[in-house]
Amino acid sequence: MRLLLFIIFLSISTVSFSQFGVAAKYNSNNFNGHNSVLADTYQNADDLYSSGFEIGIHYWLRLKNYRVEFLPEIFYSSFSESNYEFAISSSGANQLYNFKGTGIGFNANTQIYLLDIEGDCDCPTWGKDGGFIEKGFFISISPGIMSLSHDITTLTETSSTLQSVDTESSFLFKLGLGVGVDIGLSKLITITPFVNYNFYPSMSPDFLPDLCPNCDLQLENSSINQIQAGLRVSFRPDYKY
Repeated sequence: MRLLLFIIFLSISTVSFSQFGVAAKYNSNNFNGHNSVLADTYQNADDLYSSGFEIGIHYWLRLKNYRVEFLPEIFYSSFSESNYEFAISSSGANQLYNFKGTGIGFNANTQIYLLDIEGDCDCPTWGKDGGFIEKGFFISISPGIMSLSHDITTLTETSSTLQSVDTESSFLFKLGLGVGVDIGLSKLITITPFVNYNFYPSMSPDFLPDLCPNCDLQLENSSINQIQAGLRVSFRPDYKY
């Protein structure tokens, strides 16, 4: 990660234009092993954080002579709620649990325009010569980090009082691969639909409440798979006609 950040900041010396933008993304998540543990522990267990939305803000950098672009991005993620029930053997009542997740993080997005790697890239796709796909299509590589906070509350069927459960945040690393296409609406504004596959190799289950200390549960770090569809809007206030 340090080497990657060094490469990105080193590339500033070859930057020729400035650009910034925002992105909205929809995430479909699979928390793999965590879902298995939750299903073994709870009744009526939802899949953990099965979907969510993400908002990102990026700045744009590029190499001078090749169409390799860097979009360092900070983002905020909101995950869908997940609900669970746990039977309390001593009282016969059910304990109800609600999980909410939010995350903040950083993506080191890199876009490579393989079909136009030596193109001039002196303006948005709308104003370029050549084919639309040739000029706008790219593949992306996006390593990143995220701090995922878990807000867990519990309610007993015999009580109307919500209680918060103490949890730890999860610190995650990820690698993303994707494709997209730039569509220049004008010389100042470009929109970019894209699709990414993100892989988080390890997340600890330590945030899960210790509901069953006598159970033989296999609590291990598990990976996360994420399919992400998004739309980015980029602005070029420095563009000179």
